[in-house]
Formats: sequence, structure tokens, C-alpha cells
Amino acid sequence: MEKGISEDSFLEFALSTNTVEDAVKTRDIISTLENIHLKIITSDYHLERVKLIFREVLKNYKMNFIGVKTSFEEEEYNALLNHEKKAIEGIIKNGLYY
Repeated sequence: MEKGISEDSFLEFALSTNTVEDAVKTRDIISTLENIHLKIITSDYHLERVKLIFREVLKNYKMNFIGVKTSFEEEEYNALLNHEKKAIEGIIKNGLYY
């Protein structure tokens, strides 16, 4: 809002504990709205998994995804990327449960 975006441009806060729950709670919040276009913002290392999950749970909605560059040290960043890769492989292998 400090950058000029109006308060009504933001959705109700979806308090959740994981990315799948983020998507499900977002779906619940927007279910009564019409003609919306979502902008999903996440960390750059988490972007591919967010896309996979949100495109499944919110498949009937228009979405754009933004990956924000993080400032982790290389070792920590690579560990996060490795975790994301394994999580994505798990979703592809076992499906997404929600």
C-alpha cells in the first residue's frame, strides 16, 4: 500500500502452515469472487513448486507468478533448491493431496 496499491487489491489473509494449505485457503477465500486475476508472490527457490500446487488447486483461475530473489548464502540456497526438487518429485510421483 505504501507503493500506491489500494487496500482492496489484497485478499483476506490465509493463515496456513504449508503451500498446499495456502492454495486451498486461497481457493476458499476467492470462491465467491468473479473475474479475478491472481498474482502469486513467493521466494525464487520455491517458485516451481508453488506453480505446480496453485495450478492444480486453482486451475480455474487466471494467475501470474512472481519469484522474489532471495539473499541466502550459496550453500543455504542450494539446500533449499534441493529440498524443493525433492518435494516436487514427491508431488509428481504421489500426487497432490488436498
